[in-house]
Order: sequence, then structure tokens, then C-alpha cells
Amino acid sequence: QMCIRDRYNNTPLGWNIPVGVLFDLLQADLQIVPWPLTLHYRGLHEEQIVRCSGIDSIRFFYINALKEAMYLRTNSSKEIMNMAKEEENKLVESIFTMDFTAFWSINSKLIDVAKEDIKKASIRVYQNTLDNYIQLPGNILDEKGKNITIGEYLHTYICPQLLDKIVVDGGVVVEKAKGKSIKILIHGIECALDTPLHWMLLNMAYIDNFIYIVILTEGKQRNIYPFLTYSLSSLLLSLIHI
Repeated sequence: QMCIRDRYNNTPLGWNIPVGVLFDLLQADLQIVPWPLTLHYRGLHEEQIVRCSGIDSIRFFYINALKEAMYLRTNSSKEIMNMAKEEENKLVESIFTMDFTAFWSINSKLIDVAKEDIKKASIRVYQNTLDNYIQLPGNILDEKGKNITIGEYLHTYICPQLLDKIVVDGGVVVEKAKGKSIKILIHGIECALDTPLHWMLLNMAYIDNFIYIVILTEGKQRNIYPFLTYSLSSLLLSLIHI
């Protein structure tokens, strides 16, 4: 068993969490690039790190994450369950080899769902103030058929205490962070809170088709250990960030 640690603070990193999410949680403020990591062949602490028994474990977690994301979005995972073994192998292999074209030749069929057929947005939110991620699927359209924004989603489901709801000209509702105490990151980018959830699903999902949002509260210590224990189904293949 191998263990990868952040060399800066000696934090063990889980193979089952997107490396981009780990970087945003641990290094977003420091911006140490390239990110110094140390590979350890001894001293694995299983209370902190999910054991990986090999390629089959990676494949198992990844396919299950795809099924979960698909079910949240469409109330069905048949598209993946009925996938030919050849296509499944091609999809997984494309991630290991970083073959972008091969990956999207298959994943586009899974992510490009008609807007009216999307039931919920598949979202996971990590905060440096909590011991676990939050997974609360959100609607992409309101009762009037208008796009729901990422800010509206966060205000409703995740952190209303951190966001102000403001009505601007034209009746458009947007969300703004209260003061400058928090950062909201997706793929290392500070998120525009008026971005529609549907656009996020199509353009900012990770390779398991979940949107991963990182909320950083200034001055809080990033306790990553519990994430490594509890987020089994949040697999992204080891050190892959698309």
C-alpha cells in the first residue's frame, strides 16, 4: 500500500477524492505550484486513508460514482448499467491514459441530457469547516422555468448564513458572499454565483459527472482526514483532474 502526502503539512491524501478538490482545500491560499507531494510505501494509517487494493478498486468506485451522478440527474442509471463492457473499458482506460477525445466520445452520451429530462443537479460541497462533504441535489429550474444559479443553490441548501440575497435591476436575484470571509471554488476558480446550475453541469463537472464545490472560510484549519474516510463514493481516479 502506498500513501501520498502533501509535503507542506504532511497531510495524507486519499486516492478516492478528486485531486483538484484536495488542492483547493489544502493549497488554494498558498498556491504552491508545482504541488510538492511525497510518496510513502510504509506507514499507511487506515483510519485516515481508504485502502485501495488495485485497479479493480479504482474501476469499481469510479463506475459507481457515475451511476450515482446519473441517477441524481435523471432518476435512472440504466444508461450506465446497460453500457457495453467494451465502452466501459474504453472510458476507464481513457482516464488512465488522459485520452480526452476517447473519454468524451463516451461521456458526452452520459452528460448531454436534454434540459427538461434533468431532475436534479449532481453536486458535492466540501467545506474546510466540516468533517464531511455535503451532497444535496438541487433543481436546475425554478417553478417558473427559469435557471437556478449556483448562488441560489448554495443559499438555499448549504450556507445561507454566509451569503446575502440581493435583488438587482430587472428582478434578477443573485447571491454575494457576506464580506470577504469566504471563497467559493470550482476547479480552483472563484465561482461567479450567478452562473446557472445547468451550465455548470455541462461545463464544470468532474470526470464522475459531479460538480464539486469547495467553500473556504478564512482562518479555519483544513482538516482533511475525515474526508478520506467517509467519501468512498466520490471516486475520481488517482491524481486525475479534468
